Amino acid sequence: MSKPNPYEQFREALTARDYARVRETAAALPEGVPLADAVDVVLLIGMFAPERYEAAAVRWTGRFCQEQPTDLDELLQVITAFQVLGRDRDSQRSRGQLIDLANGRRQTPPRTRSGAWYA
Repeated sequence: MSKPNPYEQFREALTARDYARVRETAAALPEGVPLADAVDVVLLIGMFAPERYEAAAVRWTGRFCQEQPTDLDELLQVITAFQVLGRDRDSQRSRGQLIDLANGRRQTPPRTRSGAWYA
């Protein structure tokens, strides 16, 4: 039986929510942690080191801005999703929204009567 590749080892650790192993296997990834997977790393940090959650979310947001073409509406969606996840780590809607944005799948924000979805 062959040993899983570094990414498979990372994903296994992430699925098992093994914080120490995630950190170890992430460091071994030659290309680094994919942005979509990094969402779950931030959530894991929130579980095991809640005092570091906000800083991790801010770092993820900065990386998102560098790696994905974005606009202010999407940036606000990212920040709002991380705020929701800060209160409710199990919010699958917010997690899914971040993963979609990380993968370049754009979302049309809901509109209000004023035309601005954040108004």
